[in-house]
Amino acid sequence: MRIDDGGYTDPNGLQVTGQSSGGNGFQFSAAELRKVLAGWQNLHDQLDALKSQAQPMIDVTPGASDQASDAAASVAGYSGAAYYGHLTAMSNYADAYITALSAALKNYSESEEAGRHSAASVNTDLQ
Repeated sequence: MRIDDGGYTDPNGLQVTGQSSGGNGFQFSAAELRKVLAGWQNLHDQLDALKSQAQPMIDVTPGASDQASDAAASVAGYSGAAYYGHLTAMSNYADAYITALSAALKNYSESEEAGRHSAASVNTDLQ
């Protein structure tokens, strides 16, 4: 989706205005970062729940002792393994993004605290 000067609202309800932070990224407040982080953590939890539900799709047993049942169980197991692998890849991606967002939020919080401390010391020095 193209972002114009008017911005848009993302699926998490955040208003994205397209304000550049200088690094070709977007500026978020700490509250917005926490909201985005919570959304990614929720997605990660959902993917892990789906993975546990997908596990039985891998271990399919044939319904009968014949060639057709064996073939159907084999194909079903292969399909289940592919689905499980896809969910694992998505979960790993979400986990990496959560790590990056957590680091950004920590950096943001530390920068804000350092700024408050610096401003307080300047104010004290002027008095």
